[in-house]
Amino acid sequence: MLDPLFEPNGKLNGTILIEEVKKVVFNSKDGKSPGIDLLHYEVLKNNSVISVLHKLFQLCFETGKVPSVWGKAIIHPIPKGTQLDQRVPLNYRGISLLSVVAKCYSSVLNNRLQNFLEENDSIVDEQNGFRKDRSCLDHVFTLNSMIQNRKSTFVTFVDLQKAFDFVDRNLLQYKLRLNGIDGYMYNAISSLYVKTESCVRVNGFQTNWFPCVNGVRQGDNLSPTLFSIFINDLAVEIKNLNKGIPVENEKISILLYADDIALVTENERDMQVVLDVLNKWCEKWRLNVNSAKSSVMHFRKGRTPRTSSTFKIGNEQLQIVEQYKYLGVIFSEKLKYTAAADAFAKAGGRALGAAISKRETFLTAQIFATNKLFKRPKLNPK
Repeated sequence: MLDPLFEPNGKLNGTILIEEVKKVVFNSKDGKSPGIDLLHYEVLKNNSVISVLHKLFQLCFETGKVPSVWGKAIIHPIPKGTQLDQRVPLNYRGISLLSVVAKCYSSVLNNRLQNFLEENDSIVDEQNGFRKDRSCLDHVFTLNSMIQNRKSTFVTFVDLQKAFDFVDRNLLQYKLRLNGIDGYMYNAISSLYVKTESCVRVNGFQTNWFPCVNGVRQGDNLSPTLFSIFINDLAVEIKNLNKGIPVENEKISILLYADDIALVTENERDMQVVLDVLNKWCEKWRLNVNSAKSSVMHFRKGRTPRTSSTFKIGNEQLQIVEQYKYLGVIFSEKLKYTAAADAFAKAGGRALGAAISKRETFLTAQIFATNKLFKRPKLNPK
């Protein structure tokens, strides 16, 4: 029986139900590569195994301890492109293989955590990353709506340097507490980050194990949710500046899709204020902006000249660009969408379905109100 002192949030810290385990196991995708335990999801998909997993997961949840093998990840380097020099390590992307049993456990935790955050409106509405009934297309169409209806708009596309990899785990635990995540859930999440290790495996050869002390874990379903918690107060701080674009009774100043950030303001002065807040937040929470990959765009109509202002993150000046690929769609500073029209047209049907299923917020209300977003001729104004 669970200690009542550890049940301040019943739904978050209550007994794990076998239905929760079944949902995760049977929804897992077959054909995935195994982790260090060499188990595949297919092996887990029977009621006898699920019964054992249920007891194991409940024991881990109550004790705040997990098998040490769950902390190990095997990294497989995958070339980023066939044209790149494969002798250069930076031209590879590491894919981490975790124990599938550990991933099922973290998925049970993640489902609970997401429900808790949604029910308590803990995550800002501007964060669309890995949330039910939301998609990156929502933000693409929202941004398009805002800039199409204005003569001049400033947008900074921010690249956080290896954001998922550099999250300070102690600071993450602090933010979990701030968001009311405590008791068994807090201990369960923390247990997944005790003595985490990785090795690199290439062509059958494997390195020694080395410790991983920073970042949320790659390949773990819990990681995007944890990152959303970590970055959430940045959005709150920027929203509180009241420097964004008016949309109905709100001002939109930031759009988030996991670690993809777009900052939106009416003028140059406001944009620099927002960038200063971003810089201070990064210094406080130990993340870095990749200024070389971050860019400012001045969207404008007619003969409005491009701004002559400069924009800085700390001491680093950001480049002002003519176009930028945001969440897969190319935006042009002069609002000419020749390059993006086909992408919009192909994505329009999917976005409409996502917008309809998504709960009504001021963002989706604005999308429907403009009615420009699903009409191809409007994407290529003269």
